[in-house]
Amino acid sequence: MGEDGSRLGTHCVRVFLEGMSLGGSSKEVGGAAVAFALKVSQLRQNRSMIANTFALTTSWRRRAAS
Repeated sequence: MGEDGSRLGTHCVRVFLEGMSLGGSSKEVGGAAVAFALKVSQLRQNRSMIANTFALTTSWRRRAAS
């Protein structure tokens, strides 16, 4: 089962708080948390595009075989 946006947000906040508790600067830790969230979002978007393309390809093959 995939992770939803709320869970990603919770994870990023946890990373930020842990980074701050370890003495990191808020700017650097916040930047890292945001970069992580952005990367995950981009990867999900790419996965969705690939999955949709695959679904179209397989449905086309099924129709052609009929």
